[in-house]
Amino acid sequence: MNYDKIIASKVRELRQKHNVDQKDLAEAIGITRTALGNYETGIRKFPIDLIPKIADYFGVTVDFLYGRSDK
Repeated sequence: MNYDKIIASKVRELRQKHNVDQKDLAEAIGITRTALGNYETGIRKFPIDLIPKIADYFGVTVDFLYGRSDK
């Protein structure tokens, strides 16, 4: 399994579902919009320390972001 692609897809899916743009999410988790764009497109890998921050922001589990849970 390619968890990098799964995480990128889940983050993009959550942003769209909750109508959150890259700028707002990036600001909330302490990174630049450009960095978030690079993570979502797979140019760079999501740093492990951002995964819990994103999960908390959207109220989902880390397992959801890894595609291991549907919650």
